[in-house]
Amino acid sequence: MFWANRTDKVAGVLLLLIVILSVVGFIAGTPLGEVDPFARADVDVMLRTIRESFGLWTASLVPFVIQEPLIVAVAALLYIIFRDRSQSLALLG
Repeated sequence: MFWANRTDKVAGVLLLLIVILSVVGFIAGTPLGEVDPFARADVDVMLRTIRESFGLWTASLVPFVIQEPLIVAVAALLYIIFRDRSQSLALLG
């Protein structure tokens, strides 16, 4: 009965998609540099790097923007899946 319910399948696929989008977002943002955005001396370098490669910076943010509504959907699906088994587990999900 593990994959018997369609809700379980959808939640599993969405969780995998969230992980993939996280990895893609971090990989896309890696060439932007290793500067500390909280160090006062590195802010100028970071902003210059973003200005020079604005398309890459935007592409690194797209997976995270797509990921946010998926996280809300997964939270709702996890609640639906676990509400019959354990109320505390459903709320934790």
